[in-house]
Amino acid sequence: MRSRRHHLNFWLNDSEYTQFQHQLSVANMKADPYLRKLALGVELHPRPPDEYYAELIRQLAAIGNNLNQLAHIANINKSVSAGEINWAVEDWRRAWRLLKELL
Repeated sequence: MRSRRHHLNFWLNDSEYTQFQHQLSVANMKADPYLRKLALGVELHPRPPDEYYAELIRQLAAIGNNLNQLAHIANINKSVSAGEINWAVEDWRRAWRLLKELL
């Protein structure tokens, strides 16, 4: 059984339809989820350019490398300050949240 039991059907003129299709393209969404989010008051943002994703992934990889270096130092010295670990983990979490919001 469907979880959404109410169907809406409405008409658009040519210019409204063109604008609607443009908004779907900018948001990189299909019509149903786009309209649901609008109905729920979610603020929609344009999809960032693909280069943005590549840079974000590069930054996440760099953060992962920093975490690996801290783990290596901790294994050798048996000591890494809690501040260093907390800073690295929080930095990674911020980047991960941003990535999840974009996807």
